[in-house]
Amino acid sequence: MDKAEIIEFGISGLYSLGVLVPSLAVAVRRMHDVGKEWWYMLIPIYNLILALTKGEEGTNKYGPDPMNPNADEISRHLVE
Repeated sequence: MDKAEIIEFGISGLYSLGVLVPSLAVAVRRMHDVGKEWWYMLIPIYNLILALTKGEEGTNKYGPDPMNPNADEISRHLVE
């Protein structure tokens, strides 16, 4: 390997890591949006199905609904 190939290999490796890490973070967040554990993203077909479904409404065990973060606050006022 000459010097240019080593540099090219290093740049492509850094780019791959720079793309992979945020992609995994988005996939985990999507799994949490639908109320599933992170490892469901490892199942290719199931992951595709979950990516196309609507997330849980309201707060789940992973936090508030990102599409409507005030939903629980609104429903709490309706009950009172």
